[in-house]
Amino acid sequence: MISVVGLLIMSTILGFISVNEAKDALMQKSHDSLTFSRDNKLQQIRKFFVRASNDIKVLSKSKNVDQLAYELKSLYYQIDIKKDDNFPIDDSMFLDTISSSERFFKNYIKGYNYEDIYLIDAKEGHVYYSVTKKSDFGENLKSGKLKDSALALVWENTIENKSTTFVDMKTYAPSDNKPTMFLGIPIYEDGYEDGTMLSVLVVQIKIEDINKIMQSRQGYGSSQEDYLVGADYLMRNDSFLNPKTHSVKASFSNPNSNNKKTKAVKNAFSNLSKTELIDKKLVSYTTIKISKNITWAIVSEIDEAEVLETPTLLRNKILMISFVLLLLISFIIYIVINKGIIAPLNAFQNGLLQFFKYLNRENSEIELLSEKSNDEIGKMSKVVNENIKSVNQKMQEDRKVIDETITVLKEFEKGDLNQRVTLTTQNPELKELTKLLNNMAKNLSFNIDNILHVLDEYTNYNYLDKVDTKGIKEHLLRLANGINSVRDSITETLLENKHNGMTLDKSSNILIENVSILNTNSNQSAVALEETAAAIDEIRSNISNSSENIIQMSLNAKELTSSVKEGENLANKTTLAMSEINEQVTEITNAIGIIDQIAFQTNILSLNAAVEAATAGEAGKGFAVVAQEVRNLASRSATAANEIKIIVENATQKADEGKQIASKMIDGYSGLNENIERTLSLISSVETASKEQNIGIEQINDAINTLDQQTQQNAAISNKTNEIAIETDSIAKKIVLTVDKKRFHDENDLKEELEIEN
Repeated sequence: MISVVGLLIMSTILGFISVNEAKDALMQKSHDSLTFSRDNKLQQIRKFFVRASNDIKVLSKSKNVDQLAYELKSLYYQIDIKKDDNFPIDDSMFLDTISSSERFFKNYIKGYNYEDIYLIDAKEGHVYYSVTKKSDFGENLKSGKLKDSALALVWENTIENKSTTFVDMKTYAPSDNKPTMFLGIPIYEDGYEDGTMLSVLVVQIKIEDINKIMQSRQGYGSSQEDYLVGADYLMRNDSFLNPKTHSVKASFSNPNSNNKKTKAVKNAFSNLSKTELIDKKLVSYTTIKISKNITWAIVSEIDEAEVLETPTLLRNKILMISFVLLLLISFIIYIVINKGIIAPLNAFQNGLLQFFKYLNRENSEIELLSEKSNDEIGKMSKVVNENIKSVNQKMQEDRKVIDETITVLKEFEKGDLNQRVTLTTQNPELKELTKLLNNMAKNLSFNIDNILHVLDEYTNYNYLDKVDTKGIKEHLLRLANGINSVRDSITETLLENKHNGMTLDKSSNILIENVSILNTNSNQSAVALEETAAAIDEIRSNISNSSENIIQMSLNAKELTSSVKEGENLANKTTLAMSEINEQVTEITNAIGIIDQIAFQTNILSLNAAVEAATAGEAGKGFAVVAQEVRNLASRSATAANEIKIIVENATQKADEGKQIASKMIDGYSGLNENIERTLSLISSVETASKEQNIGIEQINDAINTLDQQTQQNAAISNKTNEIAIETDSIAKKIVLTVDKKRFHDENDLKEELEIEN
């Protein structure tokens, strides 16, 4: 019974020794595996940010970015933009400026998987371009509501550093307050860094890309995960095992309770890089430098219980086997009365220990168990030795396969994918691994050869082929898609270059014709202007002479006015004299009437005297003669008076007519005087207008002389433009000829399209 108890204790000790050895071996393996996982994720994150930095550098040198930055900067001279206001993103001129670049930038963020791309004015801080057009589009980062945001910070730091600049994660309002990371680079005028900084190009990095790297769990246990932590102890990727409280958004939303201020993170930021047990977890930590001012901690951890799960099960199995063996040995001991048990068991134990040390690589040589006894222990030793030999042989085979696999992987690491694992093994897992490795190398070699073939075609300016993406994933797919995107971009550029070249060729031909017409017209205009200048000079001389004649006419009109007034005064005096003559004639008429009456009475008296003389007889004959003479005198007086009366009446009529004529003369002189005054007014107006015309003609003459000089200059410019148009036409033909040497998709369609347009 004592022997049975001793064997039981010995078996238990042996089991625990084996379990501890297995535990230490598995802990070391988990230690190495966790360290490898941490370093692998570290390299992937580092490559991710290097790629982002390279992407933005290449993008900043592209023609599209350079042209858009220059055109947007030029808008400050065309649109009234106040420096403290937002940028006028609804202005039609601005919308026309960015419309031609929209397709390029949308394809870029889609192809390279970025959240957004911004162009920000280096001087004023206006966000004058954004692909996604969120609420930050058009904002003023210098004085606006986003002046303290992460976008404003990357703008300021990029201007200060004058180089590629990362800004660590920070909540960003236009992105629904999600933590966001930006990368910026300056854009210089004409692309030279010693020139004027026009804009800052910024890309918004997707956190999902970081999550994709950190949440890759191939070969991981259920409690194992990797995560990134910033210097503020907040998450930089979403936790896979605890996304509710330790996602990036949750961590930034509640930094006091959802931070990762653990011992491992603190040690990492204390410049420690280790893999150790902390709080029942196997933790591997170190730091990763994202940029000059950004350092994160990267941590890989797994529960200790999961690591030790296999040794625990092994321990239980060993205990069970030990117990069974114990019962068997006890039964044999009971049967053979403990004959020769202790020494063989010790030898057996030592042999097993040596075998375990060999398995754990503590010993380089394997030692077989002693087979001297012919009892059951000896038989067991033989069986164990056979198994040890078999295991050793298989391990040697496995070691050779592993060594060859390592050699092949090293060649893979150097870029030689033609190497293959040729050795075989009976280990099904290792056999499957070598098979997968060879297949992987074959597929990689095939896909890379396919890519190299396409690239060779591109080198020979043949852009018709595309990389076949069927059956490939992840990095190869991204590489193939990237090359296909490059091919599409080159094809698009070639199409655009050919279209622009042919359009430029056509336009240059039209320009040459128009410049020739312009040259002819300019020369004709110059001759016409010279003739016009001579005619204007003659007109100016004529106007000057007319002005002098008008002045003389004004003087003559004034003298005529004086003469008219004098004539009017004389006419008035004539009227007055006629009135006086009429009065005198009236008095003469009255006097003639008296004479006529006297003649009549004298005739009567002479008649009476004749009668008296006749009565007197001879005595009265002499008196009768006198009476007859008196009657004759009276008759003659009456006749004379009658004639004078007729003459006076005619004089009166003539005087009346002269008075009427004088009145009409007065009226005529009054009208003439008014007409002369109006004429004087018109002559004065004409004189003033003539002076103004003279001044105007002189100004026109000066303008024509200036225009003549400008026409001469235009003729010279037209000749120079003709030379430039001819040179432009030559360049356009060279562009088309250069593009025609290359083969690319849709080139024939472009030719047909341009022929239709022509």
